[in-house]
Amino acid sequence: PSVHELNFASSFSHWKSIQMKTDINTDKVHIPSTLKIADGEHEHKYVVRKNAKQKY
Repeated sequence: PSVHELNFASSFSHWKSIQMKTDINTDKVHIPSTLKIADGEHEHKYVVRKNAKQKY
């Protein structure tokens, strides 16, 4: 199955979605390296949108 958009939401971002990036060479998805994450325990979830018309 294909995915239109993949986001990451976490307690450190106050549950604001952060768009994940795809490496064009490896096709792997990752959290942007510019993201600053404080030390400590954090909860997180992945937010998947399968098509452009789907709402969160």
